[in-house]
Amino acid sequence: ENFEKYNSLDELVNVWDVKNQDAFLFETNNTKLLKATETTEEATLTKDFDQLGFGRYILVYDFTQGAGGASFTIELTTDSKRVFTVGANRSNRFTYRNGDGTETAVPKSQLSVSPNLKYQALIVIDTNQSKYKYFVKLVDELIEITPKGGIDIMIDGPLNGIKIRTVGTTTKVQEPYVYLDNMFIELSGDFADTKSPHDPEEPINWPTRIQEIIDDISFYTYSVKYNLSLPTNVDGVTLTWESSNQEVLSNQGVVTRGSEDVVVTLKVVASIYDFEDQKEFEFIILKTQEEKVFEITDYDVLGFAEGKVSIPNISEDDPSYYKVSNEIEFLDAIKAENNSKNGTHAARIIEITADLNLGYEEVIKKYPQVADDYRSIFQTHNTPSLHPILIESGISKIRLENRNGSNAKYNEGLMIFSKNKNTIKHATFSVKRAKNIIIRNLKFDELWEWDESGNYDNKDWDYFTVESTSGIWFDHIELGKAYDGLIDFKYGTPAVDGATFTNLHFNFQPNEFIKAQLLHFENNGGSSKYQKLRAAGMSIDEITKLVSSQKKGFLLGGSAFKSNITELTIANSTIINLQDRFPRLRGDVDGLGGDVHLFNNYYDASDVASMKIDAQNKWNQILSTSEFSNMLTNQAIVTTENGAILAENNVFKGVTQVIKSNQTRPGDLRYTGKYLVLNSIHELYGKTFIGSSLDPNSPFVPANSDPILPFSFNAFVVLPYEYENKLVEPIGLFEYLIEINKQTNINQIDWLKVKQ
Repeated sequence: ENFEKYNSLDELVNVWDVKNQDAFLFETNNTKLLKATETTEEATLTKDFDQLGFGRYILVYDFTQGAGGASFTIELTTDSKRVFTVGANRSNRFTYRNGDGTETAVPKSQLSVSPNLKYQALIVIDTNQSKYKYFVKLVDELIEITPKGGIDIMIDGPLNGIKIRTVGTTTKVQEPYVYLDNMFIELSGDFADTKSPHDPEEPINWPTRIQEIIDDISFYTYSVKYNLSLPTNVDGVTLTWESSNQEVLSNQGVVTRGSEDVVVTLKVVASIYDFEDQKEFEFIILKTQEEKVFEITDYDVLGFAEGKVSIPNISEDDPSYYKVSNEIEFLDAIKAENNSKNGTHAARIIEITADLNLGYEEVIKKYPQVADDYRSIFQTHNTPSLHPILIESGISKIRLENRNGSNAKYNEGLMIFSKNKNTIKHATFSVKRAKNIIIRNLKFDELWEWDESGNYDNKDWDYFTVESTSGIWFDHIELGKAYDGLIDFKYGTPAVDGATFTNLHFNFQPNEFIKAQLLHFENNGGSSKYQKLRAAGMSIDEITKLVSSQKKGFLLGGSAFKSNITELTIANSTIINLQDRFPRLRGDVDGLGGDVHLFNNYYDASDVASMKIDAQNKWNQILSTSEFSNMLTNQAIVTTENGAILAENNVFKGVTQVIKSNQTRPGDLRYTGKYLVLNSIHELYGKTFIGSSLDPNSPFVPANSDPILPFSFNAFVVLPYEYENKLVEPIGLFEYLIEINKQTNINQIDWLKVKQ
């Protein structure tokens, strides 16, 4: 009580008893630290001690805080420079300082100081790992205040001082005091088993931990073309690398390829304190490749679908070969079943020879019998509400289901194609419980209308929804702007495996169909959001450009932890003005994720990036509001829940966020995905980067702050197919894709062969 009215706690230095200099032991003598109850000025007590060396130290003290009592912080310093602080504020909230200098007050809803109870604080300070952790103990309950894993700190010199700071309160109706008692610091290494009796965690067995660390080191491939990412520190363990041939593979992982393959041994030495272990890895540094030139075999099926899709060798006269030129013929082909009594055969190949308008209302109007007789394969989808063309045409759902060989009605497998790239409008397709599905040389269009919320979640219009399917190949497909996604893989048992998308050509630009929606609003109303944009000064053409890009691409896994193992290859494709999801990969129910491989793709979101700049410069006042902020996204690869995406030899142009690895719960590694970008180009705002996600200053880093997980596939160690001879250097990718998309070359394709 005698200390209650002191104006400066510096006068209390004499109560500190230095009991053992070697152990850095300090203790207060039942000291009550309190500012005068009618002032809010701060008071401090500082004490220097012999510097702490390398090791694991435990700072211990008891404290009791009144309701709304004086705040306090315990600060460790280096030559009076703060390294970190812990304590509690006047709202009875635990506080700690982060590595960036900001302070966190733990929300009361999560945890708070119970007034007038005695706590024991246990602060773990690991000077080797440059990390601290803040625990408190109440009776027998141990509570960790700092986030799991602790807080990284910057230690510029030896820790050699402690500072206690308290600030009083003028709120007399509460209890403005704080007690601190029994404060000392001890080194865990001074005790048996290198563990202080106050250490809240088990000590680390460093020989075992070092062995675990080097055993965990692995590489995506040991046949190397690109630089390696070599870790140099794991949990405070230093990793030093030594190459047997630094001209080919440096100690820093830089690869220099030559005219011949070269075998190189890379040794890693792991060390901490006096403990050390080592391991060797053998790599083949592959020789440089000749420039890829177009060949007719570049149209072959490749990737995960290779070996899982095939086309029967049947002629147009075969009863399972259907050639259709109108909507009812197409539906007849889909509906056809194997029935020996009736002499009918399910379709194995459907060739489309004319454009088809397959909206539900327009088909029923033209062919009334379809409403009842085709219900099993042709149904209405969610009703259009704003686009005048779609309100009249309707949207249909066409079911390509039960074609996996388990149902005698249908054959295993179905191919739908056009020799002339005909167009299907106003239709969605459900592929479910199927095998060996091929969709080739078709265009799908007019599946979008304005969404007042801007989220595009209500209609669920995707061109294709695929579920429980093994072997599916989309080749030479064009897709127009869609309300929801383009092609989605949904959760099912089994999942979607053996999938490949090749030679896609998406170019989302303003067109008459999009403009028809806006002209409808202009002449008839129906959208307050549109009217606000017009009132802000945007012209019809400017709004058309704003909404013409595609919001969502490919969703792989309809729900978190429910995708099972998904396999997808996307190659040789041109994607222009897609805002997001190239692809969006979710992990599976067991946390195993899915596996996606992207190569030779040209992804250009330059118009989206330009529109975002215009939005900031010309219409920021309206487009930055919460009502409009979701209109423009600009990211590409999204991998979460342990999904794995390998992207090689791609070009990403005009993309502000190439990668996102956690979209749901930042900081929770269960929701974080894996990725590896190799030999790719990123162009943005006049700057060009050529390289990999492993390179210094790479733009191929996640937009979120979650740790970058080591890359590995989930279902296998290396890809189960050959593709290296198909890789195109990204610097010449645009020209190669022009060549592969020339009509004179496409005319050489035999659409009824998976191998040319």
